[in-house]
Amino acid sequence: MGTTLVIDALGLWAAGTSESMTEMAVYADSDADFSNGGTTLIATFDVERAQGCRAYRFPTVESRFVHIELLGHGGGDFLRHGEFAVRAANTCPADTNGDGELTPGDFNGWIIAFNNQDPACDQNGDGAGTPGDFNSWILNFNAGCD
Repeated sequence: MGTTLVIDALGLWAAGTSESMTEMAVYADSDADFSNGGTTLIATFDVERAQGCRAYRFPTVESRFVHIELLGHGGGDFLRHGEFAVRAANTCPADTNGDGELTPGDFNGWIIAFNNQDPACDQNGDGAGTPGDFNSWILNFNAGCD
């Protein structure tokens, strides 16, 4: 990526062939050497039914390099899965409606995220959307954005 970014999603464009990936693991790293022990597993994803473009969201992570490990594929000698891109995360976690501002509308954004189990509802960083995240959202809202 060239520089360290806080990321929270991966977009993947399927190649649409029987040789495409069916499962992948996504890793973050601060350098290009994925074998030196500094690699962190972000998440694993089932991509078997991905057609066109699909977004895979995960808790925010700081990374300079992203590594995708093939865990399963549809067969054949050539593996294809089109392109991928990562998304820079919103570094203001209380801005849950994504408009770039902290307003009362972010409360509704948090409720929608919570009901949809969207990663934006995880305000305390424990990887799960629980009612306890609401208190953390209040703290994040009062802290403002950088």
